[in-house]
Amino acid sequence: MLASLAGLVTLVACATGDPGPLRSVPPPAPSQAEVVGVHPGPDERSVVLDLRLLGPDPACGRDPRLGVVSDEAGLVFANIVVDVEPDVACDEYRSVSVTVSFDMVVSGRVLVLNNSQTWELIDGADYQLCAERLGCHPPADRCDRAWIDELLFQADTPQHTYTNTVHCDQTWLVLEINTNAGACGAGRPGCSAPPNTRRVFYEWRDRWVAIAGGQDAGCPAELDDYPAFPTEVCAGLPAP
Repeated sequence: MLASLAGLVTLVACATGDPGPLRSVPPPAPSQAEVVGVHPGPDERSVVLDLRLLGPDPACGRDPRLGVVSDEAGLVFANIVVDVEPDVACDEYRSVSVTVSFDMVVSGRVLVLNNSQTWELIDGADYQLCAERLGCHPPADRCDRAWIDELLFQADTPQHTYTNTVHCDQTWLVLEINTNAGACGAGRPGCSAPPNTRRVFYEWRDRWVAIAGGQDAGCPAELDDYPAFPTEVCAGLPAP
């Protein structure tokens, strides 16, 4: 009888085969979701998020949801996360809208999402992404130093660059920019860097856009393409 049972076990093992060791499947990994739009939600504790997620397979980003949420200095901070399944081909993008609910009232409050985007509700209508350096309420005065700092950042000028505003009238801006002003840095006695100053001309187009520049006296020839520019501003200027 025992021999018969042993033979039966052997036959069953041969019929089913040995599956070998079980393969460990890694769990989905949470990943930060890209937020491209924010809208008021159906109640005061929710908002609707427009997300740009990897695809085309939904497994590239499942279950969009709130991650870490905090309330600091009157601002609501929140991370938006999705689960990404392992071993899935994700080579496209797809758009997804999702409503997320908070444990606090968020209607009308400034939201800081993914530690980098600041969104503010404008006139009770919709949320607007605030500029990284100019904030949610840029100065109305286009000649304000904040707008000049913004254009210097966009132009990737060296740190400690010196600027002198020659002219600004809300439509036209003329700057003298010395990129060697901080070349030596601190703690370098005897270091001397000659000035490297250019005069740059800008036109306002939702921001200051460079239209001409150089190191010569007077008005640069490129301004001929801008007949509205007040040439009396630069006609008598010496070389910078």
